[in-house]
Amino acid sequence: MLSRRLLWGQHLDESLTMAVPGATLKFDPFQGAVFDLRFASDDRWLTPLEDSDAPGPDRPAPGAWSVAGRAEGPFLRPGDAASQGIPWIVEELVQTRNAVAGRFTLGCRPKGARVERELCLHGNVPLLYQSHWLSGGRGRFPVTHPAFLRLSGGDLLCLSPKRPGAIARGADGRERDLDLAEFATGEGAIQLDPFDLPGGAATCIRCVEATGQALAWTAVMRAGPQDIVFLLKDATSLPVTMFSVSAGARDDPAASRRNRMLGLTDARCPSRKGGGHGAGHLELAPDRCHMIRHVIGAIPRPAAWRSVRDIHLDEASLIIHGDRGAPVVLPFEPEFFAA
Repeated sequence: MLSRRLLWGQHLDESLTMAVPGATLKFDPFQGAVFDLRFASDDRWLTPLEDSDAPGPDRPAPGAWSVAGRAEGPFLRPGDAASQGIPWIVEELVQTRNAVAGRFTLGCRPKGARVERELCLHGNVPLLYQSHWLSGGRGRFPVTHPAFLRLSGGDLLCLSPKRPGAIARGADGRERDLDLAEFATGEGAIQLDPFDLPGGAATCIRCVEATGQALAWTAVMRAGPQDIVFLLKDATSLPVTMFSVSAGARDDPAASRRNRMLGLTDARCPSRKGGGHGAGHLELAPDRCHMIRHVIGAIPRPAAWRSVRDIHLDEASLIIHGDRGAPVVLPFEPEFFAA
C-alpha cells in the first residue's frame, strides 16, 4: 500500500484537513479542535459535531486538560502562561489510499508531561479514532474529553450501564442526586427535552460507568438529521460521563430552540461528593505513560429504532443494537482499545 509522509515537525498557520474516501475532518492546531467532521452516507453527509463555539455545559475545572470533540484546546490552570495560545505541533501526517493518520505534540508540557495526540480516519468507515499519550511529568492531572452536538427537539440519549444514581450540578455549582429513570422512555432512552432549561442555563449531569464495564458508550438519536452519533471509550481510563443541554440565545426563545446544544464529556476527574461518583486524577510520574483512547462515529438512524440498547466489539466488528430490527455492523480496528 502506498503511503506518503506529508508533514514533519511543523507549526501550522491554519487548520489542517484530513480526508479519505467517505470521511473528512479539519483540525485547528491553535484550539486543539476537531471540526467539520463528516461521514458519507448514501447521498448525504453526516455531521456529528457542532462547528460553532457552543455554550459550554462542562467547562473543565481548573487544572483539567480538554481534548478532542469540538474541543477547546488544552485547559490548564488559569494564569498558567504555558497554557495561553500554545498550539499543537504536527509531527507527521501519513496518507495511504484508504487511511490517514495525523500525529501531534502539544507545544508545552503541562506539569512537565509530554502530551501527544493521534487522529485517524479509514476510508468509507464512519469512525474517528483518537489517541492521547501523557508521558512523564509529576502531579495529579484530571482529563476531560468534550464534544458538542446540535439538537432540534425530540432527541434521545442512550447510555452504557452506569452505577446507580447520577449527580446534577447546577449553575450555582451545587450538586444533587438525580434519578435518570425519571426521564426515560419505555424503550430505555433518556429524553433530552426536559433538560432544556429556560434562559440558556445548563445543568450538568454526571454518571459513572458500572463496575466491570469495559467498553463504555454514549449514543444520541437526533430527530432532525435522523442520525445516531455515538462515542466510545475505555471505561477504565475515562469512567465518568457528563452531559447537559443548553440554549444559545438567552433572551430569544425561538433562537434558543434553534441553537440548542448537547455537551457530552467523557472524563477522569473526581466529584465533590466523592465516594463512587468519580475517579481519581491521573497520577503523573517521570517513568509513567498514560494512554487515552476514544472514538466518535455516526450512522443513519434506522427507521424502526426507538433506542440504542447495546454497542459492543466482536473481533474486527463494531456492532450497534437497537431495540428492534437488525443491528448495524461496522468494521473496527480490533486492537484499538486492547493496545
